[in-house]
Amino acid sequence: MTSALEAALPPGSLAPWRFDRRFVEDQTRAGLGGARGALVADDLELLRPEARALVLESPEEERALRDYRAIAGHFSLDTLLSVAPPSALCTVLREPRARVLSVYTFWRTLRSKDESPSVVYRTAANARRPLAEFLSNCELASAIDNQVCRMLLAGDPRLPTLAFATKSDTEGIAADAIQRLEEFGFVGILELGDSAWRGVGEHFGVTLQRHVMNVTGELGSAATSSDAGEVLTDRALDLLEERTAADAMVFDYALERAGVASREERTRLNERAFAAQLVRLGDLCGSSAAKAAEYDIVAANLHELEAGQESLLERERALQEELRRKDEELARMRGWLEAVLGSPSWRVTAPLRSAKRWIRGSRSNRTAAR
Repeated sequence: MTSALEAALPPGSLAPWRFDRRFVEDQTRAGLGGARGALVADDLELLRPEARALVLESPEEERALRDYRAIAGHFSLDTLLSVAPPSALCTVLREPRARVLSVYTFWRTLRSKDESPSVVYRTAANARRPLAEFLSNCELASAIDNQVCRMLLAGDPRLPTLAFATKSDTEGIAADAIQRLEEFGFVGILELGDSAWRGVGEHFGVTLQRHVMNVTGELGSAATSSDAGEVLTDRALDLLEERTAADAMVFDYALERAGVASREERTRLNERAFAAQLVRLGDLCGSSAAKAAEYDIVAANLHELEAGQESLLERERALQEELRRKDEELARMRGWLEAVLGSPSWRVTAPLRSAKRWIRGSRSNRTAAR
């Protein structure tokens, strides 16, 4: 999307930096396993020259951001707010569990000699561990624990660099992140496809030509000592839910803001995105994706069952409503009949009705005699 934006804007419109310093320092700390705790300036030397050129290092460079029509990349919100109001900002979110799995999968494909400029040295070693171990490593918190909230609430003590968010803070973190996201000019959803591209283009006043870059797996298959069955354990999936709990709330808000009003529809979109990433991880681990695909099949069957159950419930509600209307109609008829039978006119005309019945009976008898 950044590449498409650069192509659509006049030359020189897009700022040359793609990362702020905080993002790279957090990634570097993750790559080093947090061994040194705080970082010093020389840590940026860990980056290759072409990668370091993309990092916003100094206050002077941060001020220079104001000279560009557009800024795009991995920037924390406070960095962007130093040069633009919230209404000038836009972002595109991804289903949180799928995003973390994508990071894990991408890191597994990297080698120390050809790592992407977006990831510093040695991060790949962390992702070559089993997924449950990867998700349990608090030294990776800045990269795998509710990262959307971390970018929106940079520096929040509830989201420490080398520790995971606690369960008791989840709702508060999500609420504060949503409050900040509400002020954005546009919030897109990757899984909604063209609408995200169109929204970003409209935000910047251009038409974006959609294309795909940096596809995980193009660098090679995922390095692994275990197959997908060992990677995708129940423990790993539980940890994945924990590491994305606050981001999941933010994503649900963003889906509703994007027009996906039905909770059932939002759930279905989440599960499809997650299942697709599970299958991709299984494929890149060199293992059959069948086991990961079972999640998609189960999810699809569950949704089908829920839809069938909802259809039956709806039919039952319709029948109950029809029965209620019939009961009301019958009650009205009974009331009318009782009112008629108890009326003075009915009692007065009783002899006349008896005479009519006698005459009809007499005619019937004569007809039978003939």
